[in-house]
Amino acid sequence: MSLETVKRLERVHGGVGAHSRTLDAILGAFAELGVMFDNCEEGEGVCRMDARATSGGGGAPPDAAAGLRTAARAALHQVVFHSRAAAGVDLQALIRDLAGAASRQVAAGVTGVVFVYDGRIVQALEGPRSVVFERLGEVAASLKHEDLLVVRSRPMVRRSFLDLRVCCGLFETDEAAFVSQPNLRRGLRPEEVSTAGLFDLLTAVYGLAAQPPRTAGAGASPCPLAGECLDQRCAIRASAVPA
Repeated sequence: MSLETVKRLERVHGGVGAHSRTLDAILGAFAELGVMFDNCEEGEGVCRMDARATSGGGGAPPDAAAGLRTAARAALHQVVFHSRAAAGVDLQALIRDLAGAASRQVAAGVTGVVFVYDGRIVQALEGPRSVVFERLGEVAASLKHEDLLVVRSRPMVRRSFLDLRVCCGLFETDEAAFVSQPNLRRGLRPEEVSTAGLFDLLTAVYGLAAQPPRTAGAGASPCPLAGECLDQRCAIRASAVPA
């Protein structure tokens, strides 16, 4: 792994958004020293192997190091992050792209929710650590997203979501579900919401994604709900930017 790669990763706040091979290299380097991350029985943090399991030089033997890498990659992890649709991006096309990506992530064991409204994309993803971070890296590298910010990155004992849902827009019928949330009629400003508040919003959105009217227009193009959706920005179709 090059020094430039390390410098690039250090410029991003929050979880490490990188390809799985880069994460493997990072985990492997620490595993050789008998160190692994976010896999402690007592909770979050850095764990060091028992001294009896390490070699005379203080590092982990090859088999133990490989076990550490495997455990760290497979450990259940959650990331919550938000981004902004880049200028000129067709939001309806972006939503279809996110739905396609969600199908691939489900096959890899990822659950969570993706919410698109007012040109902002807020996501909570949980699953195998390496898979979740690889998806985060894809979003960071995409020309369709900008202003990416990770607000939560933590290991999980159990999942908060049973599947992965993509939800978009705002409807009159959403008022009851969003009664304790920020006034979305004024737009979505995730940077002005606490992490706990943002997660509560995503939890509400997760339930709405499986209810009418959204179920009637899932995956359709053009969106049949555009006339009643309060997200006017989504109705403005612009030329898409290649990923």
